[in-house]
Amino acid sequence: MSKILCVLTIGLLAVSCASAPSSNTSASTAKTNNSAAEAEAAAQAAVAAMNNDGQRPVSSGGQQTTPSAQQQTVQPAAASSSAPARAGAKPAWIDAKDSVYNKSERLSEIGIDARQESADQKALAALTALFGQSIEAQQKLSTAYNEAVRAGKVTTSESASMQESIKTSTQLSSLVGVSIADRWYDGKSTYYSIAVMDNARAIQVYTSIIAGYNETINILTNISDSEKYSFDGYARYKLASIIADGAQEYVRVLTYLGATPPNVKKSADFLSEIKSIAARIPIFVNVSDDVSNRIKSALTKVITSQGLQGGTSSARYVLNCNFSLSDTDFPNNPNKFARYLVEGSLIDTASGNELLPYKIDGREGHTTIAEARNRAVAAAERKIGDARAADGFAQKLTSYLESL
Repeated sequence: MSKILCVLTIGLLAVSCASAPSSNTSASTAKTNNSAAEAEAAAQAAVAAMNNDGQRPVSSGGQQTTPSAQQQTVQPAAASSSAPARAGAKPAWIDAKDSVYNKSERLSEIGIDARQESADQKALAALTALFGQSIEAQQKLSTAYNEAVRAGKVTTSESASMQESIKTSTQLSSLVGVSIADRWYDGKSTYYSIAVMDNARAIQVYTSIIAGYNETINILTNISDSEKYSFDGYARYKLASIIADGAQEYVRVLTYLGATPPNVKKSADFLSEIKSIAARIPIFVNVSDDVSNRIKSALTKVITSQGLQGGTSSARYVLNCNFSLSDTDFPNNPNKFARYLVEGSLIDTASGNELLPYKIDGREGHTTIAEARNRAVAAAERKIGDARAADGFAQKLTSYLESL
């Protein structure tokens, strides 16, 4: 549904849209903006503010990060060239910053380096470090959401610009209302920069972001039982838990600023629910040409070990497999060999989609063909249940559930 993408996009973009001077979208508007057209406009404004003809001024809302945001490095402020460090008498904030920037109103941190841009970097990094923050959680959220949309777990009529806005938002600072308030050069070799954050502004924006995240969580989890107890429902609740993680980043900021954050579920709150959903997803296993149901039993055991349940032929999810044994003789070899093949796929009968293809094969030998066949079936059973084998069904099913 487009509403989900709209709310999540706005939540992710609230940092940039609320602080960028080229955007007329306020934090409160962002929270209530539920139309795709308005979300696209907000996204485009954020991208324009981010790019700004290739420049990324710190004064428009905080430090920026490069696309390789995993490194979490604060980039130099392009605006510093138009506002060079001043010389002259040492400003009072260098020795007593709280006397100039009252920390109850504006948090501040100082950066010192032989280069002006590096001093800016250090000041911004120090201010960010006060919150123990990382954009890693926001990147995880964005990746998970895009994957859910791609896989059809969340239906939406997203547009290219909205996809770009989510990607861009993960490259923005995790702090708002931040700027380099002043710079000073000692006339010899050292530059000083002070990064300042407007506390009231930050409280307003982060409270709005959390409200947006809460709304998204509600949309994801407000579904019927038939939708909930399915792999799609499983994926939606997992996404909700990731969003809850992202919201906690802002809860920590508000707590540090002395504000009372809105109530928001934690990721752990969803774990028992996700487990409950899995336990009510039935999978019917159907194996043709099975040997005393040994292959079916091995596959079913893997399914139940993952917290899922076996199902009847009317179940929504069906694991259809073909099992075959073929005898093989080798010239000048007294032993007999049997080759086994298990091939099939997990199907969602509601949509007709193949969710998980599966195939294993191998060969076993013995002095008699009967024992060779028995060993081949036993080998297939072991491989199906081997959680460490790349082609084991246990490994395949685990990977599938983790990808949801």
